[in-house]
Amino acid sequence: MNSKVKVNPGPLDYLTVGWLTPLIKQGYKKPITQKDLYELDDKDKAEALSNKFDGFWKQYRKHIANPTEVKRPKLIWTFMRMILGPELSNFTCAFINALLNLVYPMALQQLILYVDPNRTQKLWFDSGLALAFLLFAIQIGSACMMSLESMTARRMSQIVNSAMIGAIYEKSLRLNLKSRQEFSEGKIMNL
Repeated sequence: MNSKVKVNPGPLDYLTVGWLTPLIKQGYKKPITQKDLYELDDKDKAEALSNKFDGFWKQYRKHIANPTEVKRPKLIWTFMRMILGPELSNFTCAFINALLNLVYPMALQQLILYVDPNRTQKLWFDSGLALAFLLFAIQIGSACMMSLESMTARRMSQIVNSAMIGAIYEKSLRLNLKSRQEFSEGKIMNL
């Protein structure tokens, strides 16, 4: 496998983890090394994520220089711009999952009515097999939505974590020699 290979899995690949299959097959045959791993997307690299802080830092420096005229920037909005795509995806999955969880009791009631010989209500489907399949499909859909929701939440966490680590290290590289002598590395990282 070549480290230049980039992986852009779609929703189905996320569910089936199909994008990982070639790497697993190679790991079965021989130990995996660093060069065998997939390359991160450019947008997910720490450099690209920490560059998103540049606008925040420029605005913050302007605010420090002139606090009365320049409004203080909010760090939360910088993070929100970074995770907006995954957050919308996460919200969509949660919404669909909630809808499926609302429909499930109604579908179960339809199945119970189907087996009741004295039923008077009209059913969604006049087939027990169709009702059973509907219950199965709702459960599968709900499990898939929860899985996608969990993966996008981990992705958002990784984005924020990488951005913060990149910003902290970039900050430590910008410090002048006097500041470096005055403070320890631990103190610099915790500031």
